[in-house]
Amino acid sequence: MNPTTPPPDRSAAEARLREVLEAGPSAEGLNRRLAESLEDAVWQGESLEGLCQVLLSLRQSTPGQKVELQDILGEMSDEVLALCIKKNDLLGPTFEELFVRRYSVLMTRWIVRWQGHGAEIDDLVQQLVVRFYENRLRDYDASRDFRSYARRCAHNLWVQELRKRRPRTELFFPEEIPGRDLSPEVAAQRNELAARVRLAITRLPAEQRAVMERAVLGDKAEEIALALKIAKARVFKLLFHARRRVEQLLSPSIRRP
Repeated sequence: MNPTTPPPDRSAAEARLREVLEAGPSAEGLNRRLAESLEDAVWQGESLEGLCQVLLSLRQSTPGQKVELQDILGEMSDEVLALCIKKNDLLGPTFEELFVRRYSVLMTRWIVRWQGHGAEIDDLVQQLVVRFYENRLRDYDASRDFRSYARRCAHNLWVQELRKRRPRTELFFPEEIPGRDLSPEVAAQRNELAARVRLAITRLPAEQRAVMERAVLGDKAEEIALALKIAKARVFKLLFHARRRVEQLLSPSIRRP
Protein backbone atom coordinates (compact mmCIF):
# COMPACT_ATOMS: atom_id res chain seq x y z
CA MET A 1 0.00 0.00 0.00
CA ASN A 2 1.25 3.47 -0.84
CA PRO A 3 2.42 5.21 2.39
CA THR A 4 0.39 8.27 1.45
CA THR A 5 -2.79 6.21 1.15
CA PRO A 6 -4.88 6.12 4.34
CA PRO A 7 -5.32 2.64 5.84
CA PRO A 8 -8.62 0.86 5.15
CA ASP A 9 -11.40 1.52 7.62
CA ARG A 10 -11.91 -1.76 9.47
CA SER A 11 -14.86 -0.30 11.38
CA ALA A 12 -16.76 0.31 8.13
CA ALA A 13 -16.16 -3.27 6.97
CA GLU A 14 -17.21 -4.61 10.36
CA ALA A 15 -20.37 -2.52 10.30
CA ARG A 16 -21.23 -3.83 6.84
CA LEU A 17 -20.72 -7.44 7.93
CA ARG A 18 -22.91 -6.89 10.97
CA GLU A 19 -25.61 -5.35 8.81
CA VAL A 20 -25.57 -8.32 6.43
CA LEU A 21 -25.69 -10.85 9.28
CA GLU A 22 -28.63 -9.16 10.91
CA ALA A 23 -30.59 -8.86 7.65
CA GLY A 24 -29.86 -12.17 5.91
CA PRO A 25 -33.00 -14.34 5.62
CA SER A 26 -31.50 -17.37 3.85
CA ALA A 27 -28.17 -19.15 4.10
CA GLU A 28 -27.50 -18.99 0.35
CA GLY A 29 -28.32 -15.31 0.03
CA LEU A 30 -26.45 -14.56 3.25
CA ASN A 31 -23.27 -16.23 2.03
CA ARG A 32 -23.41 -14.30 -1.24
CA ARG A 33 -23.85 -10.94 0.50
CA LEU A 34 -21.11 -11.70 3.02
CA ALA A 35 -18.79 -12.68 0.18
CA GLU A 36 -19.52 -9.42 -1.64
CA SER A 37 -18.78 -7.41 1.51
CA LEU A 38 -15.53 -9.29 2.10
CA GLU A 39 -14.50 -8.87 -1.54
CA ASP A 40 -15.03 -5.12 -1.40
CA ALA A 41 -12.92 -4.89 1.75
CA VAL A 42 -10.12 -7.05 0.31
CA TRP A 43 -9.93 -4.87 -2.81
CA GLN A 44 -9.58 -1.87 -0.48
CA GLY A 45 -6.57 -3.48 1.22
CA GLU A 46 -8.16 -5.27 4.17
CA SER A 47 -6.89 -8.64 5.35
CA LEU A 48 -9.34 -11.45 4.61
CA GLU A 49 -8.05 -13.41 7.58
CA GLY A 50 -8.62 -10.43 9.88
CA LEU A 51 -12.10 -9.88 8.49
CA CYS A 52 -12.97 -13.55 8.98
CA GLN A 53 -11.96 -13.27 12.62
CA VAL A 54 -14.28 -10.28 12.91
CA LEU A 55 -17.01 -12.28 11.18
CA LEU A 56 -16.58 -15.17 13.60
CA SER A 57 -16.96 -12.80 16.52
CA LEU A 58 -20.07 -11.22 14.98
CA ARG A 59 -21.57 -14.63 14.26
CA GLN A 60 -21.31 -15.59 17.91
CA SER A 61 -23.25 -12.48 18.84
CA THR A 62 -25.86 -13.02 16.10
CA PRO A 63 -27.90 -16.11 17.01
CA GLY A 64 -29.78 -17.96 14.31
CA GLN A 65 -27.31 -17.32 11.50
CA LYS A 66 -25.32 -20.36 10.43
CA VAL A 67 -22.27 -19.20 8.51
CA GLU A 68 -19.41 -21.42 7.33
CA LEU A 69 -16.16 -19.99 5.97
CA GLN A 70 -15.89 -22.47 3.09
CA ASP A 71 -19.41 -21.62 1.92
CA ILE A 72 -18.53 -17.92 1.85
CA LEU A 73 -15.26 -18.54 0.01
CA GLY A 74 -17.26 -20.59 -2.48
CA GLU A 75 -19.16 -17.43 -3.40
CA MET A 76 -16.05 -15.28 -3.87
CA SER A 77 -14.50 -14.51 -7.25
CA ASP A 78 -11.41 -16.26 -8.58
CA GLU A 79 -9.61 -12.93 -8.71
CA VAL A 80 -10.13 -12.09 -5.03
CA LEU A 81 -9.08 -15.57 -3.92
CA ALA A 82 -5.98 -15.30 -6.12
CA LEU A 83 -5.18 -11.89 -4.65
CA CYS A 84 -5.38 -13.37 -1.14
CA ILE A 85 -3.07 -16.24 -2.13
CA LYS A 86 -0.65 -13.74 -3.64
CA LYS A 87 -0.63 -11.82 -0.32
CA ASN A 88 -0.39 -15.04 1.75
CA ASP A 89 -3.71 -14.02 3.32
CA LEU A 90 -5.73 -16.95 4.72
CA LEU A 91 -3.62 -19.09 2.41
CA GLY A 92 -4.86 -22.59 3.25
CA PRO A 93 -8.62 -22.08 2.82
CA THR A 94 -8.31 -19.72 -0.17
CA PHE A 95 -5.88 -22.03 -1.99
CA GLU A 96 -8.06 -25.06 -1.35
CA GLU A 97 -11.15 -23.28 -2.66
CA LEU A 98 -9.47 -21.92 -5.78
CA PHE A 99 -7.32 -24.84 -6.85
CA VAL A 100 -8.70 -27.98 -5.23
CA ARG A 101 -12.42 -27.23 -5.53
CA ARG A 102 -12.46 -25.18 -8.73
CA TYR A 103 -9.42 -25.38 -10.94
CA SER A 104 -8.36 -29.01 -10.59
CA VAL A 105 -11.42 -29.87 -12.71
CA LEU A 106 -10.84 -27.03 -15.19
CA MET A 107 -7.16 -27.84 -15.63
CA THR A 108 -8.03 -31.48 -16.25
CA ARG A 109 -10.45 -30.44 -19.02
CA TRP A 110 -7.88 -28.17 -20.63
CA ILE A 111 -5.21 -30.87 -20.75
CA VAL A 112 -7.69 -33.38 -22.18
CA ARG A 113 -8.47 -30.90 -24.98
CA TRP A 114 -4.75 -30.59 -25.66
CA GLN A 115 -4.63 -34.35 -26.22
CA GLY A 116 -3.30 -35.30 -22.81
CA HIS A 117 -4.26 -38.78 -21.66
CA GLY A 118 -4.08 -41.29 -18.83
CA ALA A 119 -1.90 -40.71 -15.80
CA GLU A 120 -0.22 -37.82 -17.63
CA ILE A 121 -3.30 -35.63 -17.04
CA ASP A 122 -3.41 -36.09 -13.28
CA ASP A 123 0.36 -35.71 -13.07
CA LEU A 124 0.26 -32.34 -14.84
CA VAL A 125 -2.64 -31.10 -12.72
CA GLN A 126 -0.76 -32.07 -9.57
CA GLN A 127 2.38 -30.34 -10.83
CA LEU A 128 0.39 -27.19 -11.55
CA VAL A 129 -1.19 -27.17 -8.10
CA VAL A 130 2.22 -27.55 -6.46
CA ARG A 131 3.73 -24.82 -8.63
CA PHE A 132 0.92 -22.39 -7.87
CA TYR A 133 1.32 -23.08 -4.17
CA GLU A 134 5.09 -22.70 -4.19
CA ASN A 135 5.21 -19.42 -6.13
CA ARG A 136 2.08 -17.92 -4.49
CA LEU A 137 0.96 -16.53 -7.88
CA ARG A 138 3.72 -13.95 -7.69
CA ASP A 139 3.47 -13.10 -11.40
CA TYR A 140 -0.32 -12.81 -11.42
CA ASP A 141 -1.80 -9.35 -12.00
CA ALA A 142 -4.93 -9.23 -9.83
CA SER A 143 -6.52 -6.67 -12.15
CA ARG A 144 -6.68 -9.28 -14.93
CA ASP A 145 -8.86 -12.33 -15.51
CA PHE A 146 -7.55 -15.21 -13.39
CA ARG A 147 -8.93 -17.98 -15.56
CA SER A 148 -6.93 -16.76 -18.54
CA TYR A 149 -3.80 -16.61 -16.38
CA ALA A 150 -4.31 -20.15 -15.05
CA ARG A 151 -4.98 -21.51 -18.54
CA ARG A 152 -1.82 -19.88 -19.88
CA CYS A 153 0.24 -21.40 -17.04
CA ALA A 154 -1.29 -24.80 -17.70
CA HIS A 155 -0.56 -24.56 -21.42
CA ASN A 156 3.04 -23.49 -20.78
CA LEU A 157 3.58 -26.53 -18.58
CA TRP A 158 1.93 -28.78 -21.17
CA VAL A 159 4.32 -27.51 -23.84
CA GLN A 160 7.30 -28.04 -21.52
CA GLU A 161 6.21 -31.61 -20.85
CA LEU A 162 5.81 -32.30 -24.55
CA ARG A 163 9.42 -31.29 -25.00
CA LYS A 164 10.79 -33.19 -22.02
CA ARG A 165 8.54 -36.24 -21.72
CA ARG A 166 10.17 -37.19 -18.44
CA PRO A 167 8.64 -39.86 -16.23
CA ARG A 168 6.72 -38.62 -13.27
CA THR A 169 8.70 -40.79 -10.87
CA GLU A 170 11.62 -38.34 -11.04
CA LEU A 171 9.89 -36.17 -8.49
CA PHE A 172 10.12 -38.82 -5.80
CA PHE A 173 12.32 -41.69 -6.89
CA PRO A 174 15.04 -40.29 -9.15
CA GLU A 175 17.16 -43.43 -8.99
CA GLU A 176 14.44 -45.35 -10.85
CA ILE A 177 14.84 -43.34 -14.05
CA PRO A 178 16.77 -45.37 -16.63
CA GLY A 179 19.18 -44.17 -19.27
CA ARG A 180 20.86 -41.41 -17.29
CA ASP A 181 24.65 -41.08 -17.12
CA LEU A 182 25.17 -39.88 -13.58
CA SER A 183 28.38 -39.52 -11.67
CA PRO A 184 28.64 -41.72 -8.55
CA GLU A 185 28.36 -38.61 -6.36
CA VAL A 186 25.20 -37.30 -8.07
CA ALA A 187 23.66 -40.77 -8.11
CA ALA A 188 24.31 -41.11 -4.37
CA GLN A 189 22.72 -37.73 -3.71
CA ARG A 190 19.65 -38.64 -5.70
CA ASN A 191 19.31 -41.98 -3.96
CA GLU A 192 19.63 -40.27 -0.58
CA LEU A 193 16.92 -37.79 -1.54
CA ALA A 194 14.61 -40.59 -2.64
CA ALA A 195 15.18 -42.41 0.65
CA ARG A 196 14.37 -39.27 2.63
CA VAL A 197 11.17 -38.76 0.65
CA ARG A 198 10.10 -42.35 1.28
CA LEU A 199 10.74 -41.90 4.99
CA ALA A 200 8.77 -38.63 5.02
CA ILE A 201 5.82 -40.36 3.35
CA THR A 202 5.72 -42.96 6.14
CA ARG A 203 5.26 -40.12 8.63
CA LEU A 204 2.17 -38.71 6.94
CA PRO A 205 -1.32 -39.14 8.45
CA ALA A 206 -2.86 -42.43 7.35
CA GLU A 207 -5.19 -41.07 4.65
CA GLN A 208 -2.56 -38.76 3.15
CA ARG A 209 -0.02 -41.59 3.20
CA ALA A 210 -2.39 -43.95 1.40
CA VAL A 211 -3.04 -41.42 -1.36
CA MET A 212 0.61 -40.41 -1.72
CA GLU A 213 1.87 -43.98 -1.90
CA ARG A 214 -0.46 -44.71 -4.79
CA ALA A 215 0.31 -41.40 -6.52
CA VAL A 216 4.08 -41.94 -6.57
CA LEU A 217 3.50 -45.35 -8.13
CA GLY A 218 1.73 -43.63 -11.02
CA ASP A 219 -1.93 -44.25 -10.14
CA LYS A 220 -4.36 -41.73 -11.63
CA ALA A 221 -6.64 -39.69 -9.38
CA GLU A 222 -9.64 -41.72 -10.55
CA GLU A 223 -7.86 -44.97 -9.66
CA ILE A 224 -6.89 -43.68 -6.25
CA ALA A 225 -10.42 -42.44 -5.58
CA LEU A 226 -11.87 -45.80 -6.59
CA ALA A 227 -9.38 -47.83 -4.56
CA LEU A 228 -9.81 -45.74 -1.42
CA LYS A 229 -13.53 -45.11 -1.96
CA ILE A 230 -13.24 -41.34 -1.77
CA ALA A 231 -14.13 -38.48 -4.11
CA LYS A 232 -11.63 -37.39 -6.75
CA ALA A 233 -11.67 -33.84 -5.34
CA ARG A 234 -10.62 -35.28 -1.98
CA VAL A 235 -7.72 -37.07 -3.66
CA PHE A 236 -6.40 -33.74 -4.93
CA LYS A 237 -6.92 -32.16 -1.51
CA LEU A 238 -5.06 -34.96 0.27
CA LEU A 239 -2.22 -34.84 -2.26
CA PHE A 240 -1.94 -31.10 -1.81
CA HIS A 241 -1.63 -31.39 1.98
CA ALA A 242 0.61 -34.46 1.74
CA ARG A 243 3.07 -32.69 -0.55
CA ARG A 244 3.15 -29.70 1.79
CA ARG A 245 3.86 -31.98 4.74
CA VAL A 246 6.61 -33.88 2.90
CA GLU A 247 8.19 -30.56 1.98
CA GLN A 248 8.11 -29.50 5.65
CA LEU A 249 9.63 -32.78 6.79
CA LEU A 250 12.46 -32.56 4.26
CA SER A 251 13.26 -28.89 4.76
CA PRO A 252 15.95 -27.67 5.34
CA SER A 253 17.79 -30.96 4.78
CA ILE A 254 16.55 -31.42 1.22
CA ARG A 255 19.13 -30.74 -1.46
CA ARG A 256 18.31 -31.56 -5.05
CA PRO A 257 21.36 -32.51 -7.15
